Amino acid sequence: MRLKLKNPYLTSYMCLAICCCVSLFILFPFINHTSIAQTQREYYQKKTELIVSDFETQLSAFDEIALQISIDSKYQPYYLQENMYNEIVMLEDFEQYSHYSALTDDYFLYYGARKIYLSSGSTTDLDIYLKKLPEDSKKKIIEVLAEVGQEKKILSLEQNLYVLIPLRVYEKSKKVSAVLCCVIPEANLQERFQIVSGGMEGNISLYGDDGLLFCNQSKPCEDGQSDVLTAYTTNGIYKICYLPSRQGFIWTRLLVLQVLSVLMAALMLFLTANMLARRSYGTILDITRTYRSR
Repeated sequence: MRLKLKNPYLTSYMCLAICCCVSLFILFPFINHTSIAQTQREYYQKKTELIVSDFETQLSAFDEIALQISIDSKYQPYYLQENMYNEIVMLEDFEQYSHYSALTDDYFLYYGARKIYLSSGSTTDLDIYLKKLPEDSKKKIIEVLAEVGQEKKILSLEQNLYVLIPLRVYEKSKKVSAVLCCVIPEANLQERFQIVSGGMEGNISLYGDDGLLFCNQSKPCEDGQSDVLTAYTTNGIYKICYLPSRQGFIWTRLLVLQVLSVLMAALMLFLTANMLARRSYGTILDITRTYRSR
């Protein structure tokens, strides 16, 4: 007589497999997403630290130029006042600094008068040089040039950063006011950030002691805002805040792979459950057939 019985273990094993699959679908994506989000944040933080470190290096390059000028007799006012030839010699030497920094090749020297010396090897009047600036911006930079003090200052005016570095120069044994001004177009700064970081999409905001200096978007991001990453220069004077524009791009790219992985795991669970159900019930059938034959 042929034995026709349904496998009572199949339903139990399949229910267990379904519970495991549901747990996989809930836990695996969540854990994986948390891990990816943390990795992504660390990745962006390193990019932010990289560009702020490079910015500090560029500022150090400007300081180096200022130091070399301060100790070079060719740049002393008493030397320039002797004759025109000395002025030509100084301008030829000043040209060498035009490619000293990756941020700019535009520098000028200010000695307190209207006449300024350009890194292009020529001279011009300060008012002519600043003629493209609005009157309030022009007035501001002239005031800072006249009273720059002992510390470096950075002004953000009309899509340019003006790095003003005081020089120690002398005229007839008396210290006089002089300033090295490095003019950085914001486009150059943005391009440098992208080159150094390998590409950063989102809001990049540069701050100094006096507030915002640069932002690549209409509204700057600030330290303390949600998802904003911050990195400081060594001296703590300058900081860069970065808000990535695509927080979940890694998650999006890996979503298909994650779903496929979970589906494969679910399939393996169902196959294993089916195999175990058959083996368990197979043993019971063998025992039943043995007793029936007797």
